[in-house]
Formats: sequence, structure tokens, C-alpha cells
Amino acid sequence: MHPILFSTNYETLLERILAGAAVFPAVGEAVCAAPGQGCHWNGVPCRVSAVARLADATVLATDERFPSRAPWRAAWRELARQASIARTWGDCYGYLLVASGRAEVMVDPVLSPWDAAPLQPIIEEAGGVFSNWYGRREGLVSDAIATNRALAAEVRRILGAAD
Repeated sequence: MHPILFSTNYETLLERILAGAAVFPAVGEAVCAAPGQGCHWNGVPCRVSAVARLADATVLATDERFPSRAPWRAAWRELARQASIARTWGDCYGYLLVASGRAEVMVDPVLSPWDAAPLQPIIEEAGGVFSNWYGRREGLVSDAIATNRALAAEVRRILGAAD
């Protein structure tokens, strides 16, 4: 996945992400978004789900062991316990599932800037909430939580993430 970054001023390039796109050729899916333009999944507008109860939600993480962030392991396990479905194979595809309403939460303990960059506009333009673990809403994060709006506060509380 490669971010699409546009800027008229090189110094602001890393401060603002103007668009995001991710392509998943193995499953024939693509998602793209730009602020004010919405989020599109395979060319069709998409939205996060409206699921409002964690007991009905699907939650995803790249790796439940959280190898580089061991203190977060117990918090993830509690979130997974309370969810309807918990899977740990998400990687970037998990964000597409949140943006298209097929999952409610994606948690990533480690992201590279080039992987994180397109995710903020994708999730936010789909109506969701995207931030790092400490609540900062920025695109170039090194860890991430993406949710639908209905579950955002509860998920952050369970994970012990800052608001």
C-alpha cells in the first residue's frame, strides 16, 4: 500500500494528508478517500457500520500478542472477550473492513508511516474515528485504533487509550 500525498509546500507535506488509497489485488478490492469527497470502496461510496453494542461487533488486530507493546496485550484480550467476533489477521485489510462497515474496530500496535498515511482519510471519510493509541488524530501514526463512531469511546476506554 502506498499513500497518496499532495502538498503545494514541501514543508507541510508531512503535516497534512490530503488523500488516501489502498489496493488489495488478492481480493479484488480498493478503497480511496479525500477530505470532503467521501470514501469509496470499489468505486461505490461506503460507510462504517452503525453497530452500537460491542457484543455485536467484529474487532480486529494485526497480532493479538502485541509483541512490541506487551502492556497492551491484556487490554486487547478484554476487548476481544467483549466482542461478538475477534480476529487477528487484519493488517491493512482490517481498515478496509472498518471503512466498508464489515468490521467495527481495527487495532494496530505498530505501523510504518507509509502504511498509516492513507488510513486517516479513509476511515474518517467513511464516518469513523482514526487516531493513534494516545488519541492524536493524525495520519502519520506509529500505532492506530480505527472504529465506527458508535463504539469509539467504549473501545478507547477498554483499551485504556487516551481520549
